Amino acid sequence: MSLLSILSNATNALLNSQAQINVVSSNIGNAQNPNYSQRSAVVIDKTQQNGGGNEVVDVQRAVDGTLQANYLNNVTDSAAKTTINQLYTQLEQLTGSSTNSPVLTSAMQAFQNAWQALQATPEDKTTQQQVITSAQSLVQTLQTVAHGVAKLQSQVKTQLGTDVNTLNTSLSQIATLNAQIASGKHAGQDTTSLQDARDQLITTVAGLVPIQQQQNSDGTVYLTTPSGVALVQQNATSFSYDATSDTFYATNDPNKTSLNGALTSGQIGAEIGILASDPTGINQINAFVGAVNSPLAQLGALNATIAANYAATPSVPATAAQVAQQAADVAAIQAQLPTATVVTTNTNGTVSVSTPAGLQLTTATSFNQLAYDPTSNTIYDQSSGTSINSLLPPASTSPATTASSAAAGLQSVAATTSGGPGAAPLFQLTNQLNSIADLFYSSTGSTAFQTAYDNASPTNAGELASSFFTFGGNASGTSSDVFNLQVNSALVNGTSTVKQAAAITVATEFTSGPTAYTALSQVNAAASDQSGRAAQATSDQTTAAANTTAAQQAYRNVTGVSTDQQLAQLVALQNAYSAAAKIISTVQELETTLLTAVGGA
Repeated sequence: MSLLSILSNATNALLNSQAQINVVSSNIGNAQNPNYSQRSAVVIDKTQQNGGGNEVVDVQRAVDGTLQANYLNNVTDSAAKTTINQLYTQLEQLTGSSTNSPVLTSAMQAFQNAWQALQATPEDKTTQQQVITSAQSLVQTLQTVAHGVAKLQSQVKTQLGTDVNTLNTSLSQIATLNAQIASGKHAGQDTTSLQDARDQLITTVAGLVPIQQQQNSDGTVYLTTPSGVALVQQNATSFSYDATSDTFYATNDPNKTSLNGALTSGQIGAEIGILASDPTGINQINAFVGAVNSPLAQLGALNATIAANYAATPSVPATAAQVAQQAADVAAIQAQLPTATVVTTNTNGTVSVSTPAGLQLTTATSFNQLAYDPTSNTIYDQSSGTSINSLLPPASTSPATTASSAAAGLQSVAATTSGGPGAAPLFQLTNQLNSIADLFYSSTGSTAFQTAYDNASPTNAGELASSFFTFGGNASGTSSDVFNLQVNSALVNGTSTVKQAAAITVATEFTSGPTAYTALSQVNAAASDQSGRAAQATSDQTTAAANTTAAQQAYRNVTGVSTDQQLAQLVALQNAYSAAAKIISTVQELETTLLTAVGGA
């Protein structure tokens, strides 16, 4: 081997050691940087020529695709759980569900107590005014909570729009880094810093939406959702959010096809879940309840007329028109519940409708009404509180009936509410509030409270005869909406006073009647539901955070810098550097000696 070959090999070794020392120095300097992956200088044998040698061919990062994927999945899950937990913290502050006295429970209890006090002294003006004041407080509390829910909904929508912008920016930057990394690798450049920067952006994206990575041979990565929605391929996909329809979609899609279903987790996915609603299911249920209540009310009123006529003149039967109307009302009821009605014609000419289990829907002199409780997802008889869910035909019944549509609605709402704390919490709370308001003045018919107040007699001069509560100031409404519930203006402005005769009947309803079954239990159920969901959200967030920390540590154990290892490597590299330098020095001395021996300069 010639001295030139020896010198060349030693020089290469010296340069290699310098490059490796630079890498080790960078590792040690970034030992505490969580966004830095440990580097290693990879050397390979040079083509055997003139004695061979070594050369640095690449600087590579320590990576583990499996551990990284696990860490990113946990980042996605933790971001979703944190978002949901933060919402419930705000809901607890709004409803007081984390305290011993939730605001709705307190307001309802105060209203009940006022009526019980009035029962003892119905003629007392101060006690009468307390009933009105507590009623106003109840309405205001319901509407304050409802306004708070609407405000939270607006805040979540605003944040979702911001998060979509962050997602788009991150995806665009990843696409740019992909191009730079591919170009750098092709030119033989060190691209590890670019890859670290890309990993930071990928982590940001994973916090927003669930992702899957595909590593390509040119150093680029492709990102999709687990369901296959492209995030970054050759180029970045841009997304938009339509706050009106609560729809997340690809910006270049003219049809705005919803991609909400692809975002099963992450912060954006959690926000979409928080804003989710199921108006189709609720509308189906409400339509069914209204379609049953209307003919029940008509038949009940007709029965009362026929019974009164029979009591006055037993020999005079119901008229042909009345019989025809009875048949039409029964047919309308059976159209909603085709297999769940038993029809009985009574001796006085009235018609009773009951269920096979004996639940009376109409009797010879009265009728009952159905209602829907979104907390328990139950359609029930207001008078007894008995559920009729089991009477609905399967949702798959064909041809579909209103009852089967209602069954589909119940299933849909059940699916919405069974998804844990993050499944449509604002929608569910709003429906709970509307349902509570309906207990006092329903748009689909009289309530136990209305009946107890309106039917109490006698009505003295100056007393409000009926409609203690009104629906938007009117005697009827078109839909359930807590904002339409009002205390009758005649009571508020002092035009009329509370009907004294109603004190006993209303107080009784609160302690033993249907109102006690519905109003108090439903308010308590709403508070319990919120408290339970909040506790679950906190537990889920705590677990997710712990899992993310563990996954991150496992990943950093591979990618992070071991200072001890790097220092030991630095000593070895220093020795190698010194040896290479010694070889060069020795060769130079030999060359000088040879040149002197042959008379060179």
